[in-house]
Order: sequence, then C-alpha cells, then structure tokens
Amino acid sequence: MKNIRHLLGTVLLLTLPLLSFGQQKVEEVKKEFFTKQLNLSAAEAEKFWPLYNEMEKKTKALRKEKHQLTKEIKNGGDTLSVDVLKTKVNAIFDNESAEIKLRKEYFPKFGDAIGYAKAAKLPMVEREFKRQLLQKLKADHGNDKRPPRPNRP
Repeated sequence: MKNIRHLLGTVLLLTLPLLSFGQQKVEEVKKEFFTKQLNLSAAEAEKFWPLYNEMEKKTKALRKEKHQLTKEIKNGGDTLSVDVLKTKVNAIFDNESAEIKLRKEYFPKFGDAIGYAKAAKLPMVEREFKRQLLQKLKADHGNDKRPPRPNRP
C-alpha cells in the first residue's frame, strides 16, 4: 500500500508540469492512446468514452476524499485520538474498496459497449499509458537545468 501511495504521489508530482500543456491536451493524448491500443471502432469509441469519463469522474471524487483523509491524518496524526485515527484509516480502506467496486461495476458496461476482450485489456492499457506518461515527464524533467536527483536504494 505504501508503494501505491508513493507511486500515486509521484504521478501527481510529475503531472504538475503538464498543467502548462493543459489538462485538455493530456486527455486528447489519452483518448488517442486508448482508442489505438484497444483498437476501438468509431461506433465503439462513441459508446466507450462517455462510460469511461463517467467512471473517471466518480473515481476522481473517491480519490479526492481519500486524499483529504490522508491529509488529515498526516497533519494531525500525533494529536488525533486512537479512535479518530482508526475511523479515518478505516474510511480510507472503505474508499479503496469503493474504487475497486466501481471498476467492477463498470467492467460489464465496458464489455457491452466494446466487447469483453477489449474491456479486459483496459486495466493494462491504463497502466501502460501512465507508464509512458511518467517516462515522458521524466525525460522532459531531465531537460531542465537542475541536477538529477540521486537514486534511492
């Protein structure tokens, strides 16, 4: 779980420079990448993207709630009571479960829209997109004047 949080934090940190390019540009690149990788026809894309955007909106809301809870624990962890900490951590776990439940809820919807073989590839396509985005960000980050950060063990 710590690695996932670290990865998400890194993704968020590295995507901040993309704001200068505009979130819309990233979404366009994402749409092109997914459409190509999933080999979506125009009819499939027309059905898929509204569903995917709907799921993403719900996922972002869950992640925002989780981020807020994590922030509250980080900022007040030493002063919060054990009961409050337990409640907040359990809320984070519930939030993570809700995100998984959401993905499970949308899988058959995607399957009906684009076929189950393509829907099954979606998680892999999402991971590959994030991986390539991170690589690009790291490469772009390497072009600035700051010295490289040392590797961590």
